[in-house]
Amino acid sequence: MCLIILTTLTHLSTTKRIHICEPASKDQHSIYRVPKHIYETDEKAYEPKIISIGPYHHGKQCLQSMEDHKWRYLNAILSRNLDLSLENYIAASKALESQARSCYSESIDHLESHELVQMMVVDGCFIVEPFLKSKETMIEWKKTMDEGNFFFPDRKKEAEDPIYGTNWMLPLVAHDMLLLENQLPFFVLQSLLKLLNKSSTPSLLQLALDFFNHLSHGNNGIKTTDEDPRKVLHLLHLFHSSLLPPALPKSIPSATELKEAGVKFKQKKNMGSFLDVNFSKGVMEIPHFPIYDSTNSLFRNFIAFEQCFPISGAHFTSYAILMNCLINTPNDVAILKHNKIIEHMLGSDEEAALLFNQLGKAVGVYFENCFSSCLFKDVNKYCETNWHVWRANLVRRYFNNPWTMMSLVAAILILTFTFTQTFISVFSYAHPPQF
Repeated sequence: MCLIILTTLTHLSTTKRIHICEPASKDQHSIYRVPKHIYETDEKAYEPKIISIGPYHHGKQCLQSMEDHKWRYLNAILSRNLDLSLENYIAASKALESQARSCYSESIDHLESHELVQMMVVDGCFIVEPFLKSKETMIEWKKTMDEGNFFFPDRKKEAEDPIYGTNWMLPLVAHDMLLLENQLPFFVLQSLLKLLNKSSTPSLLQLALDFFNHLSHGNNGIKTTDEDPRKVLHLLHLFHSSLLPPALPKSIPSATELKEAGVKFKQKKNMGSFLDVNFSKGVMEIPHFPIYDSTNSLFRNFIAFEQCFPISGAHFTSYAILMNCLINTPNDVAILKHNKIIEHMLGSDEEAALLFNQLGKAVGVYFENCFSSCLFKDVNKYCETNWHVWRANLVRRYFNNPWTMMSLVAAILILTFTFTQTFISVFSYAHPPQF
């Protein structure tokens, strides 16, 4: 069959092109070599155990024993849709060749066009077929259990397949599918599955998650991801996304909005750093932060350093994002000034607001690693509580102005006296005094 693939590749100019799935982005590296200093800490963790997928480990002698199984699975895929020939699968992969090459951070120019396309077809089918086979096996087992038959289905077909005919091989295959260096672009796998053209076939995204979930016995927290399939880079990226916690909030209301929701601002005393911000029980404590003419330049260079050298953290970037959220208008600046949190030597509050609004532009940050991520979560949760908003409105309307407060107290006293008088009158009528 290898010869057939090579022969077919030489005739692609006359082959009718079929519809294929386009990747989310082009010319973007997504499949990397593990950096040497990381690789050397535990070499076995990054090396495939029994099978190579993609170009990085292709041809290694220690992985050759599984090559025959790849061809077996290619035949299995071809038998699923007899209306298509091998030529169709080759054409689909050939159309994606240049985009696939751009996904690898390390040059794979040593592979000729026909070599890479053959690898995409053979390795891709080797991945897709187990996904489909596992789904079918689970459906068969569920049907057997629903019928009240607690004996396992006939595993004769599985016994003919060494990967499914043993208990130890499939977990190793799944392990190798999730190695950073052992990946094919997700859009290549999608294009192969799409050729099956069966409406009953689940999406590749769901097939992959079901496959890994089944092998982990559902204990790894794998969930149905809402990831757009067009944005999935490869299987490791998909698995990584499926295990992430819910997205953390990336913003909070402005100082004015927070004040209206009942949040109080307080200058934090005895702090070790002006970055030490915290929120508890409706009070946001922020250390005093003086703003000078040089602040903009200094902060921008701090942020640029953190962007270029992530190991240094994202402390100043996080602080800039926090202040950018809090300050939208000069009124927000005035609130923080009133609470002695910021002090600026600029021309106006508007200029101070503009400074923070500009700092966060074109800045990338992983919110999971920001010191402000938990703070954002707590603040938003507090603001979503109706009681806090209602209490803040009550205080703002009736207790900020002493005359308004006196009028409210007077009204309450009048209502109390009226109620008391009414009660006495009704009670006296119902229970007249006895003489």
